[in-house]
Amino acid sequence: MRKYINIISENTNSNVYYHGTSSEKAAKSIIKNGLIPQSHKDMGRTGKKSLDPVADMTYMTPNLRYAIIYALGANMLGKKLPNHLIKDRYGYIFVIPENTISHRQPDEDEVGHAIRESYECLYTNKQHSRNMDNQQFGDNLFKRRDIMEALVSVANKFLTPLQKEKLFKGYEYDILAVAGKKILKVMPEYLRKELVDMGCHVSSSDKIIKPSEVWRFDKNKSELLDYHGSNFFELAQQVKINISESVFYHITSEHNIDSILHNGLSPVLGPRTKLLNDAKAIYLFPDLISAEDSMNWLPDYFDDDERLVLLKIDTDGLRINKTNDSEYYTFDDINPNRISIENTNF
Repeated sequence: MRKYINIISENTNSNVYYHGTSSEKAAKSIIKNGLIPQSHKDMGRTGKKSLDPVADMTYMTPNLRYAIIYALGANMLGKKLPNHLIKDRYGYIFVIPENTISHRQPDEDEVGHAIRESYECLYTNKQHSRNMDNQQFGDNLFKRRDIMEALVSVANKFLTPLQKEKLFKGYEYDILAVAGKKILKVMPEYLRKELVDMGCHVSSSDKIIKPSEVWRFDKNKSELLDYHGSNFFELAQQVKINISESVFYHITSEHNIDSILHNGLSPVLGPRTKLLNDAKAIYLFPDLISAEDSMNWLPDYFDDDERLVLLKIDTDGLRINKTNDSEYYTFDDINPNRISIENTNF
């Protein structure tokens, strides 16, 4: 496991953030394009509901456990995930270096939660944060009376009496988001920075955020995870990522390798292409996940004893086409100097 990733770190100024998704479709898009903030329309939301996320923001956390919950699609670390919750077999965690993010602000739900926890600590003699899903942030917050007082003060100033009553004395989750969104708009910049430095969940308005690592996790292994997710990287598989639009992948039999490396690739109508009812073309995969997913069906068109090889193709300047089924292909010849071997036993 990489040393720089500190699971549920005691150093809250973590140098990485995590983004989790349970959707393979979303993961493929992130690998291809990076993390791009979405509008409410893109998310299939109206933006009018209290729990709708803020539009045009990307959400991340320094807390690995919290990201794993999103990768699983449920808070089921250490438990078997029910079949009805496994829409896609794999969940994904994206690792984002802190120094690649230009703008960060506290997650609005966590702001609301921090205000309520601060109120309870200051006025009910509560000694530790029992109710925060980001435990490390809560522990750090409880060490800073000045920050807790500042949070309660800004809430008293800008929330309505009814909002304050619900936030300070109730436990409905939607009021955390409502209060957090409202307070973030008026929160002093120093207070935002303090919360971020304490290790809260964050959001960013950066137009594109490119992860440094991608990890794929089989949701059927959820019961093997410990509570904090500290063994996640032992159980997950790292996915080599390629965000460049000029790199694609091609799978072929090892019997073809010498010829391809010498002569390149040319569009042909081979026996497997005929079986697939495809046109005379060179078919490509846009990323490694798509190439790996094809192994669920592509080996059926090869002999059982054939070893498959994954090729990396530099497609800069080539005409790449896309079908309605999101298949990529080119009618251009591919010169051998554009081709390299990515995996000899795919």
